[in-house]
This record gives sequence, C-alpha cells and structure tokens, in this order.
Amino acid sequence: MAGVEEDDALLQRASAGERAAFAQLRDALRAPVRHFTYRLLSNAADCFEAVDEIEQDVFFALHRNLARVQSAEHLRPFVYRVCRNLCYDLMRKQASRRTRPLEVDVPGACALPALAAPDDGIAWAILYGEVQRTIDRLPYRQRVALILYAEEGLSYEQIAEATRTDLGTVKWRIFYGRKRLRRFLRPDLLEALGLSG
Repeated sequence: MAGVEEDDALLQRASAGERAAFAQLRDALRAPVRHFTYRLLSNAADCFEAVDEIEQDVFFALHRNLARVQSAEHLRPFVYRVCRNLCYDLMRKQASRRTRPLEVDVPGACALPALAAPDDGIAWAILYGEVQRTIDRLPYRQRVALILYAEEGLSYEQIAEATRTDLGTVKWRIFYGRKRLRRFLRPDLLEALGLSG
C-alpha cells in the first residue's frame, strides 16, 4: 500500500461507500491475506481450496466493518485478525489443530546445499522452505506471532491488535518462538542464516 496519509484517505473513501476505493484496498491486501492464510493452513486438509474461501470471507468482513477500522494503521491488524479467526475455525472443524512435536524429524526434509552467496537462488529457496517448515511445527500461537512479525512485517503493537493480546504476550511468543527455531533448525541452516555461535 502507499503512504499512511494516502491509505487513510483511501480508507475514508471506502468507508463512505466508494467502490473503487474499496477495490484498491482489496487489491493491495489480497496477496498478504492469501500468504498469511496459506501459512496458517499449510498442514490442514484442502488448504488450497480454503484459501480462496477465506480470502472472500475476509474481504466481506472488512467491507461490513469498514466504519470500525479507525485508521490505515489499524487496517492490517483488523484484516489479519479476521483471517486468523477464520483459519482457526476451519482447523478446529477439521480437527487439524494438533502440532507435531519439534523434536521429531520432518520426513523428507531435503539437505541444504552449501551456500556460497545469497544470490544462489535455488539454495536460498530451499533454506526458506526449511525455515517455513520449522515455523509450521511451532505451537499455534507462537507460529501466528512469528508469521505476522517475520513474514508479514507487522510491528509488535500491530500483532497485539491482530491477535487481541497484550504487547508483553506478543514479545514473549516471538522470543520463545525464535528460541525454539534456533534450537530445532539444523546447524547448517543456522550457519547459512548467520545465527550460529
């Protein structure tokens, strides 16, 4: 999205009923919503089919509640909160909310090739996939906090708003999520990420 002032103006126009403004908001948020949905549902059955439905429900909820979103600063936390709740409801319905213990090796995890430089695209894609799979194994609340922070770029304050928790809880979840990642990522991954030692 554009700057904060432009986003606020766009949000006000959308709240006033301007369809083109809402379409711009939706277009700017579509990719982040789909990414976040996919990351939360990556272990759920029928994940790909659910992403479209959840995306549609998120923007329907946004449209219905535009007047409740006070400013552009609160827009992404609102959208992610709705998305998280819809994902959670779906996982609960599918009884897929269980997480695998982090101590268990993920079958089929591929070995990371030696990373000579960050411009080695294939090796970095494999590294990113390994980190994502490890994040997927974290307890649900730590996973949500880390995805919102590391992948969606939300601040601690925005994550607290999106998850309806206090700031201290968000910091705790991210701290312990990172700590678990360090403990359970393979040594070669930690070295490639510059986190060894």
